[in-house]
Amino acid sequence: MCPEGTELTYKNTAMHHGKRMMIYKSRECISCKMMGLCTRNKYGRIIYRWEHEDILEDMRGRVIREKEKVKMRNMIIEHIFGTMKRGFNQGYMLMKGKEKVGGEMALTVLAYNITRVLNIVGLDRLMREVCKGRVFKNKIINKIKEIYLYILRILYDRSDQILFLIKNEFALS
Repeated sequence: MCPEGTELTYKNTAMHHGKRMMIYKSRECISCKMMGLCTRNKYGRIIYRWEHEDILEDMRGRVIREKEKVKMRNMIIEHIFGTMKRGFNQGYMLMKGKEKVGGEMALTVLAYNITRVLNIVGLDRLMREVCKGRVFKNKIINKIKEIYLYILRILYDRSDQILFLIKNEFALS
């Protein structure tokens, strides 16, 4: 809707700033006396609306309606990102580009998850569970398992050194 109450109708779809946008216009803008206040475009007001904008509007509405859920999410989930940001020194990304940042974030989450599992079940039990010799049909799962095993072996082999470094780090600070 324009400020005068005229409905802008869908006219076309176009790429705008790298996103697929829906274009809304009105034929009545040219004869409107408020056109100079509404837009500087000589053809009238044009609204670009992202094709997925309705999803964002639904989410904004849920946030307003369900404040308790948002509060609960903040209490349960947000501390994880705080831990990654402060504890793992990930206040910002070191890489550039979507794919590289995705990889960096995946490694950070992997480190968080391994740390969490180590704190809950301990290194010995984790090594026993992972090394049971299960073979999965999915090659990606097997590759992830190999990476986990490699990281866990390094952690296990150097656990005394790691604990020594951690104790010294906390003793110094």
